[in-house]
Amino acid sequence: MSDPIAPEARGDNAALMMAFGATLGLSLKGILGKLAFVAGASVIVLVLIRMLLAIPLFLLVDRIVRADDRTPITRRDIVMGLGFGILFLIAMLSDFTAIDRLGAGLSRIVLFTYPLIVVLISSAMERRWPSPRQLLAFAISYMGLLIVLRPDRDEVPPEFWSGVGFSILCAVSIASVYSFGNPLIKRIGASRFSIVTHVAAGLGMMIIAAMTQTGKDFAFSLEAYAWIAAIVVLATVGPMMMQYEAMRRIGAARVSLIGLLGPVVTVLVAWVVLDERLDVIQIAGFGLVLFGIALLEWPSLKRTL
Repeated sequence: MSDPIAPEARGDNAALMMAFGATLGLSLKGILGKLAFVAGASVIVLVLIRMLLAIPLFLLVDRIVRADDRTPITRRDIVMGLGFGILFLIAMLSDFTAIDRLGAGLSRIVLFTYPLIVVLISSAMERRWPSPRQLLAFAISYMGLLIVLRPDRDEVPPEFWSGVGFSILCAVSIASVYSFGNPLIKRIGASRFSIVTHVAAGLGMMIIAAMTQTGKDFAFSLEAYAWIAAIVVLATVGPMMMQYEAMRRIGAARVSLIGLLGPVVTVLVAWVVLDERLDVIQIAGFGLVLFGIALLEWPSLKRTL
């Protein structure tokens, strides 16, 4: 007769499934964004609608997970959150512009290197050189990224390198939020941080849209609006809820380990759904990027194995 499964094991299994679900959902953002662009959506309108739809959902999440003993939010916290919202706005505009110009798979590979930028920011703030392991991880990942992008190729679309630039800008913006926003996230909680940053980004997008868009720019197909709604539910709010809960149950290190699968999932789904293909040399370069990030995260990953 087999032993019953312990409650702790069942809890771990549920948290692991949440972490896998979050990774899958977040990895689909580029795919769903590309499908929305194919259906006629523009970058500015997509980001605007995404922001406006996400805010009430994050408010609902905050209502559900609200704790009685959490720290009251201050005016200074709100001001700081609004500032991070501007960074978040830059990240989202850059991200979806890169998806539109570079494709879902390649843009995710470039964006996946943002932990290396976090290391550089932390080293600069602490006025120290990165460790030898971090420098090696940086060299391996960016050598792999150079192989993936292969600047010696003869045929690339005119918007290819601008797409690479927007992916790098997105990576820098996200790394900045993680580097400087972590104390605020710990103080007010992830759900309230998400609300404040989305409100700031949404207000910024409304101003940008009012200055650059007309009514005709919103007149695209219902299919495009459906893909945008899917981005909000399946690739933004839902995955973030699962990710936060998984981190609470099993820790950030184990969730980060599972998160390494994200770009792999994106590349595979982009190949099947969007017919975005990497050649053998690019796949080898992608492997180096993954190895470099794994080397960077090794101290925390080792504790989970």
